[in-house]
Amino acid sequence: KRQQHQILKMGKKKGKKADVEKKLALQARKEAKAEKAARKKLAKQQGNDVLAATEDEELDKVLQAYKSQDKADNVEKSTLRDLETDFPLARANSTLVSCVDEKKDYFYLFGGEYYDGVENVLLDDLLRLDVAKQEWKMVVTSPRPPPRCAHSCISYKQSLYVFGGELATASEYHHYKDLWKFDLKTLKWTEINARNPPSARSGHASFLWKSYMVVFGGFFEAARETKFYADLHVFNLQTEQWMALSASRLSMKPEPRSACNVGLFGDKALIHGGFTKLKTATSTTETKVHTDAWVLNLAPLQQQKAPTWERWISSSKGNAVSRPPNGRAGTSSVTYKNRLLVFGGVRDAEQLHHKVDSIFYNDLTALDVERRKWFPLRVKEKAPGGKRRRRKPKEDGTEDEENANEEGEEGEESSSDIEEEEDEEEDANDQAGWDIDMLRANMFAFVDGDGNIVYEKIEDPEAKVEPIEEKEEEEEKEEEKEDEEEEEEKEEEKEEEKEEEPKSASLIHKKIASSSVMVLNPETQTPEAVERTEPLPRINPSLLVHGNMMYLMGGILEVGDREITLDDFWALDLRKREKWECLWKGTMHHQVWRGAIHDDDDSYISTGRDDDDSDDDFGSSDEEDDMMQSPDGKKSKSNRRAGLKEEIAELNAKHNLDDENRTPNPNEALADFYSRTSEYWNGQAATVVSNTGEQLSNKELKREGFSLAKERFDELKPVLDRLMELSLERKAGKEERKGDKKKDKKSKRK
Repeated sequence: KRQQHQILKMGKKKGKKADVEKKLALQARKEAKAEKAARKKLAKQQGNDVLAATEDEELDKVLQAYKSQDKADNVEKSTLRDLETDFPLARANSTLVSCVDEKKDYFYLFGGEYYDGVENVLLDDLLRLDVAKQEWKMVVTSPRPPPRCAHSCISYKQSLYVFGGELATASEYHHYKDLWKFDLKTLKWTEINARNPPSARSGHASFLWKSYMVVFGGFFEAARETKFYADLHVFNLQTEQWMALSASRLSMKPEPRSACNVGLFGDKALIHGGFTKLKTATSTTETKVHTDAWVLNLAPLQQQKAPTWERWISSSKGNAVSRPPNGRAGTSSVTYKNRLLVFGGVRDAEQLHHKVDSIFYNDLTALDVERRKWFPLRVKEKAPGGKRRRRKPKEDGTEDEENANEEGEEGEESSSDIEEEEDEEEDANDQAGWDIDMLRANMFAFVDGDGNIVYEKIEDPEAKVEPIEEKEEEEEKEEEKEDEEEEEEKEEEKEEEKEEEPKSASLIHKKIASSSVMVLNPETQTPEAVERTEPLPRINPSLLVHGNMMYLMGGILEVGDREITLDDFWALDLRKREKWECLWKGTMHHQVWRGAIHDDDDSYISTGRDDDDSDDDFGSSDEEDDMMQSPDGKKSKSNRRAGLKEEIAELNAKHNLDDENRTPNPNEALADFYSRTSEYWNGQAATVVSNTGEQLSNKELKREGFSLAKERFDELKPVLDRLMELSLERKAGKEERKGDKKKDKKSKRK
C-alpha cells in the first residue's frame, strides 16, 4: 500500500545519492505545504476565515507533533507537558499499559504508526493519562527509544519495559531488538544492554508473570527472507538479564506466528490464534490465520527451567475453532478474571487477481477457559420492567448466586461476572461484520490531499438504467444492408462495431448524506461525526483492562484501499455491560487521505475539481468543421476517419497498449489497476532492487511495485484520455453517417 519510488532511483545511480536525498527532503516539504493548503482551503470552503486560520495553526501543530523525533533532544530535566492537540494523535500498533503511581491510576501510551496514503509516520512519544481527571500529558525527556510500532510494553513495579518493534517509513525499514526501561519516578529512559537478547522482531507477544517478562513469537522481514518465530525468551526483571533456557527439541510447541492473543491465568499463559506467511512449493507465499490454542506452564521458571507447552485446542474442526474470533487477524485481547476477551479483527478472503474481500468486526468475544468454549459478550439488554435478562444457567441446571440475585450489591465481584446469556445459541455463527459495501456506505466521505470532499459512489440496486433496445440495433443493421456503400466504408463500420463494448444495464449511484458514522453538514456539505453507541470495527487497537473497566483506543479501519487510522477512546464496564461509554469520539471524519484519487476513478465522486478539458484540446477544430461542410465533405470525412484510425494504431503501437499487465482497462482506477497486475509490478520491483544489491522487505517491495504501477498509470493517463476522445469522435462520425442514411432514405421515398 505504501510506496516510495525514490528508493529504486537511489539504487540505480549511487553517485546521485546526495541529489536524491535533497529531492526527497524537498518533496517532503512540498507535501507538508500542500497538506496545509488543502486543510486551509477546506476551512475556507466552510465560509469562515477565522476557522481557516485556526485549521492552519492546528495543522502546524499536528505536523510538528507527528515529526517530533528531535523535539526533545538535549532536554536537561524531564518534565510533563500539555499536548499540542486535544487528544493523542491517531495511531495503530501502539501499546497502552496501566500503572499506579502515588495512589493515582495512570495509563501510558507509547509509539505507534499513522499512514495517510503517502507517508507512514512512526511515533516515539510517551503520553500519560490521569484516569480520574481524563487528562493527558506528554513526557518530555532525553534520551528515549527510537520511533517504532508493533512493539511490546509491560509494567513492573515503578517502571515500563519496551522491547522490539519495527520502523517502517518511506526511506527506512528496520526491526528492533533493543530493550528500554522507563522510570515512572524520574521520568527517564534507560537502554538495558543485557546479554543474549532475542533476535530483532515485531508483532511478538509479551506479558508479565511474577518478576519475569516473557516474550513469544513475532516476525522478521527483509528483502530476501521473512521469518516467523515460535521461540520463547524470558527476561528476569530483578537481575535485568535474559535467562538462558534450554528446551528439548522433541518437545511440542506452537507453530511460528505473530499477532496472537495472550491471556494469563495463574501460573499458566494461554496463546491463541495468530498470523503466519507460508511459502508454497511454487515459491509463492500464502497467509495462514491460526485457530489453535496452547497453554504455557510457567511454574518451572522458579527453578530456572524452561516453561513447558501443552496443546490446549487443536486446529481440527469443532465447536472450539469454528466460532468467532477464530479465522480473524488483527484482533486485540486482554485477560479478565477467568476469561480471555478478544475484540474486533478482520476476516480476509482472497479472490481473483489477488483481490481480497475483507470483513471487519467490532464485537467482543470471551473464551471460557474451564469449558474451552467461545461465546459472544454483548452489551446487556434490559427486559420489560427494567430488569436485566438472566444469564444462562450452568450445565448442572443451577444458577450461581449472582445470577439468582441480579439486584445484589453491584460492588460484589464474582468470577462469573461474564457468562453466556440465555438467548445465546450453542451453535452461534460469526457475528455480522462490516463488508466493503457497508464500510463505504457508512464512511462515505473524506478529505483528499487537495482539500476536496470526496464521496464514495454508492450503487442503488433498485434503480437501473434501461438497456438500449435490441430492436433499434436490428433496424440499423437493416438500413446498412439496404444502402450500397463503398467496400472500404463497410469494412470500417464492421471493425467499429467489433470495437464497441456491449451495452448492458448499469446501476444508478444514490447520494448518501448521513450514516451511523457521519453526516453531511447541510450548509457546508462537510462530514461531521455522529454520536455512536459502540466502537467502529477495526484491527490492531490498544486494549486494556483496569479493575472492572475495559478501555479501547485507536486501530485501523480499511475502506477498500483507503486506510483510516482511528483515534477514538471507549470504556466498557465489564461487570455491568450496560453500555459502551465514548470518552473521545475521534477525528476520523476530518482526516486527510492523500492516497491516489483520480477523476476517472469509478469508486469516488470528488468536489472542488476543475474540469480543465476544453474543445481546444481535443475534438474537431473550426477549420475541420468547415472542411466537413465543404463540397468535398464526403471525401474529407473519409480522410478524417482514416486519420483517426491511423492515430489510434500509432498510439497502441508506441505505448505497447496490448500488454494487459502494463495497460489500465477503460475507466480503471489506479488501485484496481495495481490490484489486477500486482504480481507483475512486484516482480519488476524485485528485479530492479536485485540489480542494485540493496535489501528491501516484502512490504517495501510492494511499495515499489505500486510506485512502478503508478508511474505507468500516470504516463498512460493522457494517452488513454486521447484514445477515449478518438473513440468518441469515431462513434460520433458513425452516428452522423447513420443519420445521413436515414435522410437519404426518406428523400428517396418521397
